[in-house]
Amino acid sequence: MVSDTLVEGVHVPKSYKTRFTLDMVSGNLQINNVFGATGMTYFAFSDILGDHQIAFGTEMVLTLENSDYFFQYGYLKNRLDYYFIAFQNANFFQVDYSSLGRLRHYGVQGIVSHPFSRF
Repeated sequence: MVSDTLVEGVHVPKSYKTRFTLDMVSGNLQINNVFGATGMTYFAFSDILGDHQIAFGTEMVLTLENSDYFFQYGYLKNRLDYYFIAFQNANFFQVDYSSLGRLRHYGVQGIVSHPFSRF
């Protein structure tokens, strides 16, 4: 039990409910001589105890298959931290004078992390 309430001098325990709050909003912009100008906006959320973490980033072009985006969930309650990630990257390049090609990567990842110290 995490939260207590004082009722007539007696603490009544309440069970903890996971509630996410926004921790970070960030973005980047890069200029590449092959792919041109690109950028992405990032959002990160976590619960108040730090047991769960959600992050996602997006670069919306015109359609979903032509955009870059990722979604990450982190389960951080135990000593081992578990992360699950789904992503897609779409890069365009010029094949010749009149045609454009697309290199598209998408997939899922799983990561297990064991920190040396709690701090």
